[in-house]
Amino acid sequence: MSDHMTAKVLRRAAEIVDQGWCQVSFHRGDKHCLVGALLRAGQEIHGTYDNVHIHPAVEYVALAIGHRTPMCWNDERGRTADEVADALRRAADHADSGESLGARSATDSGSPEAGGEERR
Repeated sequence: MSDHMTAKVLRRAAEIVDQGWCQVSFHRGDKHCLVGALLRAGQEIHGTYDNVHIHPAVEYVALAIGHRTPMCWNDERGRTADEVADALRRAADHADSGESLGARSATDSGSPEAGGEERR
């Protein structure tokens, strides 16, 4: 997926979070977590729920928030819908700027190693 299309998915996901947000579940009724919103946005834009289409979007979110696992970041106690929607918009700005995902820092805020994400 091009960076432009990734930015489009990220901005749509922010709109979805603005309409209703949840934690610890991809979606609960009309509410979506960060990754659930990305999946829904990807489905709306690409016509499929496919992680391959949202993987670059997740990487841009990780870059924007400085955390390797956006799913865990979304679920942290005290997190708000506004913070999540803002992170998605910042990630879209990164994608639009053409910022390399390789520039992402190898450090994070104490999150588990990438790939160690829990399933919902």
